[in-house]
Amino acid sequence: MSVTIQMDAAGRIVLPKALRDRLRLRGGAKLRLEMVADHLELRPEEAEAAPPVVQKQGLLVVSSTGISCDAAEAVRADREEREGGLKGRP
Repeated sequence: MSVTIQMDAAGRIVLPKALRDRLRLRGGAKLRLEMVADHLELRPEEAEAAPPVVQKQGLLVVSSTGISCDAAEAVRADREEREGGLKGRP
C-alpha cells in the first residue's frame, strides 16, 4: 500500500484509517521510526514478548494480545487493494 500524506506545521502526520485497520493500530500504539538511506520506515513496535502457546493442565493454549482482528475484513481489504492495482491494466 502506498499513499501520500501531509505533515502539519507541528510535524505531525495522520496514518490513513485503512492502513491503521490493516495493521490493527489503535490510539496510543507505539511506532518505531528509522531513517534508512534516503527514506523513512515506520513500524509498529512489538508488544511485550509473551509465549504464543503455553501448556496449561495438559492443554495447549494460545495466548491473546487483546487486540481483536476481523479476518474476513482483512481478506476483503487485501483483495480490494490487489483488484485496485489491476484496474487500468489490459
